[in-house]
Amino acid sequence: MATWMRLLLKEVQMFFRGGKDVLPGGYTLKTSSVGIIGDKPISDTPFTKVNLSNKSVTSFEVPGEGLSSALMNVPSIKSASSTMYNDVNIRGQRVNGYQFYINGVPGLLTQTNIPTNFIENIEVTSGPAMSFTGTTTQETAGGMVNMVSKRAGEEDVTKYKQTFSGKSSFGEYIDIGRRFGQNKEWGLRVNAQNISGETQVPGEKLAARDFFMNLDHKDDKSNTNFLAGYRYVKHENGVRWFQYGNGVTNIPSAPNAKNNYSFQGQQMEYDTWLLTLNHEQKINDDWSAYVNAGYSKYDLSTNYNAKSSAYIIQNNNGDFVAQSWSKTFPVSSYYAQIGVKGDVKMGEVTNHIALSLDEAWYNNGSGIAGVQFNNGVHGNIYNNTHIVGDPLPNKKFGTWSAKSKYYGISLADTIDYGKASLLLGIHSHKADVTTYNPDNGVKKGNETSRSNSPTYALSYKPTDNWTMYASHTESFNKGALVPQSANGNSLQNASEMLSPTKTKQNEVGIKYNNNNFYTALSFFDIKQESNYDVKRADGWYRVQDGENEYKGVELSASAQLNKWNLMGGVMYMDAKVNDAQDKSINGTRINGLSKWNGVLGVEYVADDKFSALGRVLYNGSATIKNETLSVPSYCTLDMGVKYKTKLSNTPVTLSAMCYNVTGKDYWITSGNTTILSNPRTVMLSAEFDL
Repeated sequence: MATWMRLLLKEVQMFFRGGKDVLPGGYTLKTSSVGIIGDKPISDTPFTKVNLSNKSVTSFEVPGEGLSSALMNVPSIKSASSTMYNDVNIRGQRVNGYQFYINGVPGLLTQTNIPTNFIENIEVTSGPAMSFTGTTTQETAGGMVNMVSKRAGEEDVTKYKQTFSGKSSFGEYIDIGRRFGQNKEWGLRVNAQNISGETQVPGEKLAARDFFMNLDHKDDKSNTNFLAGYRYVKHENGVRWFQYGNGVTNIPSAPNAKNNYSFQGQQMEYDTWLLTLNHEQKINDDWSAYVNAGYSKYDLSTNYNAKSSAYIIQNNNGDFVAQSWSKTFPVSSYYAQIGVKGDVKMGEVTNHIALSLDEAWYNNGSGIAGVQFNNGVHGNIYNNTHIVGDPLPNKKFGTWSAKSKYYGISLADTIDYGKASLLLGIHSHKADVTTYNPDNGVKKGNETSRSNSPTYALSYKPTDNWTMYASHTESFNKGALVPQSANGNSLQNASEMLSPTKTKQNEVGIKYNNNNFYTALSFFDIKQESNYDVKRADGWYRVQDGENEYKGVELSASAQLNKWNLMGGVMYMDAKVNDAQDKSINGTRINGLSKWNGVLGVEYVADDKFSALGRVLYNGSATIKNETLSVPSYCTLDMGVKYKTKLSNTPVTLSAMCYNVTGKDYWITSGNTTILSNPRTVMLSAEFDL
């Protein structure tokens, strides 16, 4: 075969694989998208990046629980999840589906659990990333999670999978991929799932269905990808979140994780439509133009829940009360981005330049019926939940309660000279937030803010295997709306819009990569304006004062040693409130954050048929309510096996996984809230390659 033919075939194969080869062990990928800058090797990015492979996503997934289990493979991520929500912390900052991206498009998802059956890989950036990820109405300073949808590969795919998990939860999945056209330039990938039954928590029921279609096209001049999807979920009896009243002086020990605390009729029912479009058009050999766009429509049509999704524990014995409510929550989101990128060479210096303009819209409404049961809900965490009174009717929203618009411009220049690379970037945007009375549509207020978020970084490669770097990144978020209550206390300044917050991160690190081993070590310091609750003479207020500082070190590694595959890492983080006028707050640890957390995954591949997998997750102790209450540390173990065989000449992969093998009961922390852990969970699956 001629040399040019071999090169062309290699290029086509790299495109079909997304251009990303796996790092040692197969759980992470070598290359990841860096927003408007484009794809870059993980080892060359001047900040912490992890790109979880499809193997990492599928090996640890629990049917119906979404992304959380896979995201735990990133050392900088700490779980704040339940069977209802995919909340996590990235370097101490709360992140959920509102802040996630799909194919580089933000704002298309919500807090509820996100399916993984249509996802090929997950890109995680730790720390502020606004200057190269662009505008979003739901910015988070902790980092970015971008899900990349499955594309049709060079080989046809027809897979059918069945799963059993929990008490009686059955799942069915299809995955079909084809390429067509004269030169196989078109690709179609279809994924669908249907899950129904009782989860690992007795009495909790889940029905989840989705359908996703990904169409792509590539030729010499252009590259296009279009994703369309729909999902429906009905989740019953899933409340596991608890907050603490002033009568609690010691956190009660975690109860049996099999306990169900939901009240009669507690449920969530919602559906989501979403679309993404990515198109890149080649202008010449050095320059190209691109368009990214997205739309989603989310309708939480039924939501009988505990207010703020949490019960309030009143004393050390574990007695709790709750105000239940019925709250609908529709959301519509839009996003559009245009840009150009290209190379400018000046002697031995090469400038990789990217410029983009984008706009994001986010509209949300709500309807509140008030207290669902006239005299509320009460119980004990070690016994049962009780309700008193009659249900109140549901109330649909009358109009939008808030509308947000962001307008942004981003410019980045990566300057390469020999073994050194300098990144200079700036993002500037305007945020416009308008609030309305949802009953009559009358405008309540408007908040407009503007900010610039720069990025600059320097990296140096003394050899092909080593990279050293230092970087500064920033992020800006619109003002936060004060809720009606928090931690069982009514807030006197509810509905007030607090000032926008700026987050700045400095990071230095070193990375090493060879054929069998990859590791990255980073030191980071993040500073952000602080919002906290303070008690005054006339009640509780949420104020902005002082500064949250997250200072830490993160180590991650992956390796392949003969038949053993290893991945994992550890993060130490000292997170405190500084310079607060309230001396009872100043110097305290930030609520809900552990100093230590880590993950270790080990896979033994006996042969091409049999493999065994184990994973250990550790989270250190944390404090809540400004160091007045302490939550113990916990360590969990997941184990599983996989066997490949044939049934009537049809290849089939049989898998068994057990999560929380020891059946440990523990509290997961998220700010001042604790979430009861999930009990021991067994998952069985059979995947047929038709």
